[in-house]
Amino acid sequence: VTASDDSTARVWDAQSGQALTQPLKHNGAMSSAQFSPDGKRIVTASRDSTARVWDAQSGQPLTGPLKHDKPVLSAQFSPDGKRIVTASSDSTARVWDAQSGQPLTEPLKHAGGVHSAQFSRDGKQIVTASYDRTARVWDIAPCRSGCPGWLLQLSEAISGQVLNNQGVLEETKLNRAESIKQIREKLSHESGDDDWVIWGRWFLADPAMRTISPFSKITVPQYIENRMKGNTAESLAEAEQLAYGNAELLERISKAQAALAATKGAPAATSGGKD
Repeated sequence: VTASDDSTARVWDAQSGQALTQPLKHNGAMSSAQFSPDGKRIVTASRDSTARVWDAQSGQPLTGPLKHDKPVLSAQFSPDGKRIVTASSDSTARVWDAQSGQPLTEPLKHAGGVHSAQFSRDGKQIVTASYDRTARVWDIAPCRSGCPGWLLQLSEAISGQVLNNQGVLEETKLNRAESIKQIREKLSHESGDDDWVIWGRWFLADPAMRTISPFSKITVPQYIENRMKGNTAESLAEAEQLAYGNAELLERISKAQAALAATKGAPAATSGGKD
């Protein structure tokens, strides 16, 4: 499959060089075109601010446009072919359902255009690279056909609300504290290989000991320290947000922010001597 500035991608026979489908058309130059892991679909990225999913045999679109606000610079399937990640000049990457074309997560944000985004081999993480001179690793929620029964119970216990038969929210009759205790107990006996179990244990863990995300080994305090070492306005703002309620950390962050602001506001150093 080839991607061209003529606003099309083409599928070719690798032996004969003959075109196998009609052109896969966008309204702007193509940035990339990739096959799905099973070779049955193609995802294209275009400077018309969209990505598209196509049937590799017929050349017909399978979803509506996957829309960004600026040109899409890359698009790639997950290893299981169920999701797509796109990278865009609008400073975000997005994760999409490969069948429906619907977004699955909030935008993965950088401070500059994102020129590439790739899944890890197990599909649980995404790495993005940006023109803001950083790369970032993101944990992605489990992608399963169904949710475990305890997830509904947990949402009811956390929110204190439940949907009735008419689809209207009403106050739950659950003993919320007891319900959360039961879920904790249940998850302690479940297999540690299940993604939902990993997420549930993480969500219910002691906030002081919790890792920064379900599949990370870095604790929140460690991550805050790392962001403070970055010593930029962005990294310190993120550290401040994560340190909410920790007076000691917030004081350190405040001092670091003041020092950074003073440095930026200070006149440039000059050197000179006597003539």
